[in-house]
Amino acid sequence: MSAMDSRQPSLLDATAATRPARSRPPSPLLPRRGAVEVVRHAGGSVEVKISGLLIMVVGAALAVVVVAVRWDIERSRTVRVLQADLQMAQARERCWEALARFTPRTTDDVIAPGKRDAWVARCLSTELTRVNAKR
Repeated sequence: MSAMDSRQPSLLDATAATRPARSRPPSPLLPRRGAVEVVRHAGGSVEVKISGLLIMVVGAALAVVVVAVRWDIERSRTVRVLQADLQMAQARERCWEALARFTPRTTDDVIAPGKRDAWVARCLSTELTRVNAKR
């Protein structure tokens, strides 16, 4: 050991710990294979064998991805419909508020109760045109 080495000699000289023996030897009836096995034949061809379990796992993962994508598409459609409904309700509310705050200057400007729905419908189409123009 050199004078420059500050490590303890007992750590340097220690042997690697041995692994404990397996509790039971592998069964010769059930050969252990990996999920993917590559076999090279003498003629130069290569055969790839894939475990059925691996195929099932990949298939299940693919099914989860497909379901997640379909769910996300449906969710985005629902969100768009709800946003459109909200914009419609807000525009209708603004029109009814405008009607309630409307003060006619003359008797000709008075909106009769039978014509209020038509007035709100015109207002609503104007409001929706304004809202859709912002998009």
